[in-house]
Amino acid sequence: MTEETTNSGVNTETTEKQATDTFVPAWKIKADKVKEELGDNEQVFYESDQYFDCLPIARPKDAPNVFPFTSEEPTGFIAPKMDWGNRHWVETASIQQGKDIEVLKNQVKLLKDAGQTASQDNQKITEQVNTISEKTDNYEKQSSQQLGQLLTMVSTLIANSSKPATSQNQTTNN
Repeated sequence: MTEETTNSGVNTETTEKQATDTFVPAWKIKADKVKEELGDNEQVFYESDQYFDCLPIARPKDAPNVFPFTSEEPTGFIAPKMDWGNRHWVETASIQQGKDIEVLKNQVKLLKDAGQTASQDNQKITEQVNTISEKTDNYEKQSSQQLGQLLTMVSTLIANSSKPATSQNQTTNN
């Protein structure tokens, strides 16, 4: 019984894949029919406006690509609609929009992960900079202390070395 369930699941997946591989959008079927009926001086244009998303029609070959007609075929779309502001086709099929949303969700997740990693890296760098800063401060304090001690020693040596010279001069004079 388990094998039957598994096999029917595989068959369903295979059937769905075959259905999507052989699926031809309605606009494409209409466009193919229009192409069959074209005259010598005609070509397929697609009307896309508030009334039609993508309606294939026959128009003269020298007709311009102006709203709401374009000769640009919306290849790769299930339910295309012309974005006249940007002059390209966009997908309006909910299944494609669902796929696009999933792709966007994955991209957002990747960006969040990258941001989190960058934040952790920044925190580590900040900790390292703080450690280096503390060590530098300690080094400067120790250097100042040692320099102070050296100056005291040097001034003591200078003071001591000048006293014996004075006492030797006094002894010589006597």
